Amino acid sequence: NMIPRGVRPAYISFINKIREFYGDTILQTTVGYQDAVASRSTMSGKLLYNSKTGVGEDYRNLVDELIKEFD
Repeated sequence: NMIPRGVRPAYISFINKIREFYGDTILQTTVGYQDAVASRSTMSGKLLYNSKTGVGEDYRNLVDELIKEFD
């Protein structure tokens, strides 16, 4: 799930409804979305990723969850 970073009640509600519907078949980790990074990535045609940002931490958490899921 790519959602805008920060506390956003509408998005949290949306994610909770998805979890209710799909149950344990989806991962718990969400990956935040930052417009500026996405725009630069699109304009340059390259994946721009800074591992020291909040989004970078989200991806590390996702990888950790995947490792636990498939270990």
